[in-house]
Amino acid sequence: MVGTRLGIAVEEGRVSAAALRLGRLVWAAEATYADVTDLAHVLASLAAERPRGHRRARVALGPGLARVKEVDGLPKLRRADLVAHVRLTSRRYFLQNGVALVTDALPLRARPGGGGRALLAAAPLPLVEAVTTGLEAAGLACDAIIPSQTLARIAAASEGDERFGDARTVAMARRWQLVLAPDGARAERARRDRRALGVWALLATASMVLAGASWFGASLRQERTTVREIARLRPAFEVALDVRRDLDATTEALGVLAAAERTRHFRARVLASLADALPDSAFLVNLRLNADGTGSMAGYAPRAAVLVTRLGRSQRFQDLALDGPVTREAVAGREWERFAVRFREARTEGSPR
Repeated sequence: MVGTRLGIAVEEGRVSAAALRLGRLVWAAEATYADVTDLAHVLASLAAERPRGHRRARVALGPGLARVKEVDGLPKLRRADLVAHVRLTSRRYFLQNGVALVTDALPLRARPGGGGRALLAAAPLPLVEAVTTGLEAAGLACDAIIPSQTLARIAAASEGDERFGDARTVAMARRWQLVLAPDGARAERARRDRRALGVWALLATASMVLAGASWFGASLRQERTTVREIARLRPAFEVALDVRRDLDATTEALGVLAAAERTRHFRARVLASLADALPDSAFLVNLRLNADGTGSMAGYAPRAAVLVTRLGRSQRFQDLALDGPVTREAVAGREWERFAVRFREARTEGSPR
């Protein structure tokens, strides 16, 4: 349960326990034991009285049970290798008296010019096994078995009854450097951590899949909604497009009519000017008029040069120029000069195009 902690302090002949919820002491108890054989039973009975919701415990071993020392001159090894070295050569660092030990080691910063330096801890294996057996009998999982000398004393732990200070300290500890646990407990802790990691990985994967499915579903719903909305508005779109096409066609037709109107006036003026300027002895076979006021004409006259001069004098045309050479041809039994002339209408102020 979130916010619940259970700490147990094992000292020589005495066991104390403290349960915390959200940092406040909610239960405390203590008991005595005769020897290591009795410790597992006493610990199981004491832990069984804990409040509901506490499923894990941390244990602190007192100075008389766990030994901690700082050693110089050790090989400079990584922690895992150093732990294995101390376990194999524990007789060099601790008195055993024929009893197997559970050890742990923490590398420290070496002094200048010296060898490796480490903090070592050891506790009798029967004692550690009695602690783990008692907790298992009470249905508790053991987070760690810690030498109490390595735990920083927490000010809040000293408030109230001093008898439960170590139990409250280990319950409130957030990290620890040395852990004394048998190989079976370490393996079980590793398996538990792997299971927890697998569960969290599964939850994370499921969350990602759920988020992806939710996003895909939302996108699909939005797409369907958009398609339905487009289908609903399609008739209105088509009507609007038809109206726009009609407006464009009307605008284009009006432009054509306006251009035709301007061209009609232009052609009428040019024809009138030609009728006045051309002599009776000349006639046209081709006349081309452009909307910009330019044009060209081709025809026959007795003398083409005289015709061009006369057109220039009429002040109705400007930029007059022969388009190509003048040729003589026989038409209706007479000799005529064939001409081609380019011109531009001479506009007066206010005259429409």
